[in-house]
Amino acid sequence: MKFNKGILFVSALALAACGSEGGKEETKTEKKEVKLAEQACNYSYNADGVTASWTAFKFTEKAGVGGKFDSVIVTTMGSVDSPEKMLGGLTFNIPINSTNTNNSGRDMKIIESFFGTLVNTEMISGSIMSTKGNSEEGTAMVSLSMNDSTFQQEVNYKIEGAQVSLMGTIDVGNWDGNAAIAALNKVCDDVHKGEDGISKLWPTVDISIVALLSSDCN
Repeated sequence: MKFNKGILFVSALALAACGSEGGKEETKTEKKEVKLAEQACNYSYNADGVTASWTAFKFTEKAGVGGKFDSVIVTTMGSVDSPEKMLGGLTFNIPINSTNTNNSGRDMKIIESFFGTLVNTEMISGSIMSTKGNSEEGTAMVSLSMNDSTFQQEVNYKIEGAQVSLMGTIDVGNWDGNAAIAALNKVCDDVHKGEDGISKLWPTVDISIVALLSSDCN
């Protein structure tokens, strides 16, 4: 029997084409995501990890003069499971005699002429009344007391890892402190004169409190 070579060739092509579907089955690899358990941490206040700094301003052109307080006494609610919760119920006291500007003569003038003019202000006392924000940033309402006056001041907070920062600008006039500003400016008259020859000390002060919390994670 003779076969048509053309028919055989076409048949072979047809089988080859169909064989690509029926021969090898496609293997689908499913990728499964493995989620690692989140690390649980407890945070507590570390008295050695806190700094309280400030920047006052002199001259008409407003040049900054920086300083800090070497002592900050903080009371917290104890151990918490997230840094922002440390702000809840936090209170602090700052002894004014811990003023440090790296200039002992200037420190004494600030303590005697500024804080000495304020009434009953051996300590600056404060407490956080409320917060608004998230686990990274927000605002806090701080009740601050000095010169026999209490004023609620809004400041910003920022959280980076186990570090919690409070930052803001206060006007000492809100605590009836303009007389204390004038008294300090008087004893520092010459060094507070700018290019225009005017001696000026501004009532606004930038403040910053930074606390590095201790953490226990597992």
